Amino acid sequence: MVKTLSERLPLRLVAALALLVASAHAWSQATVDKSVGKLLDRQKLESEIDAEGDYKLTFDVGGGRTQVVWVRSGASRFGDLAVREVISIGAAAPGGVIPPALADRLRVFNAQSNLGAWARNDDHVVFIARVPSDLDGKRLASAIELVARSADEVERELGAADGF
Repeated sequence: MVKTLSERLPLRLVAALALLVASAHAWSQATVDKSVGKLLDRQKLESEIDAEGDYKLTFDVGGGRTQVVWVRSGASRFGDLAVREVISIGAAAPGGVIPPALADRLRVFNAQSNLGAWARNDDHVVFIARVPSDLDGKRLASAIELVARSADEVERELGAADGF
């Protein structure tokens, strides 16, 4: 007979786990910067809020292709400067390994980029632009487009299906 979670764990532990899950959910909801959503709405950019409280957009890059882009809800602060990340996945990097030819191409791109850079994030290669958190909607939309097109360009060059 299979025991349920409450039968296997003491009641106090089950209650503590439930409280932790509820707190984590409330925390992620509390970190949503609604001003970002308003900027996206004004630019007629449809988005949804993901589990981490970030804004997720599916950007049409043309040719029947789309690219998923995230706009971080939270901002990082450096003195008086606050920046927000705009991110999109360009390639898979299973086990965190980036093929040498791709790594070389991304290094060249990073050296020439005016806004944004390629980085490894877990099992993916992502393009990240860090923009001022008080950027107006038009400029935020431009950053989103740049990130989406940059990530899709790498995805296409690798011959990958439209997976990100």
